[in-house]
Amino acid sequence: MDHKINQQALFRLSVLGELASRDNLERGELKKIIAELANKTYKIPNSKRNHLSPQIIEHWYYLWIKGGIEAGKKFINNVKLS
Repeated sequence: MDHKINQQALFRLSVLGELASRDNLERGELKKIIAELANKTYKIPNSKRNHLSPQIIEHWYYLWIKGGIEAGKKFINNVKLS
């Protein structure tokens, strides 16, 4: 059985990091973690950009909650990264 993971989906998961493995967050913790993630520099696949907006990280988080690693893989092409 050959399971290929979409590179963009894998990148999103790497950005989400600990958010993808946590069940419960304290009040205000999500916004704090997202702000920290948005302040980092990334090597974004197929892009010359190197920063992500807090809004896109939050969106990816909710996509992850709804459908895991493959959720929203088509969405990446229509997003303003930063």
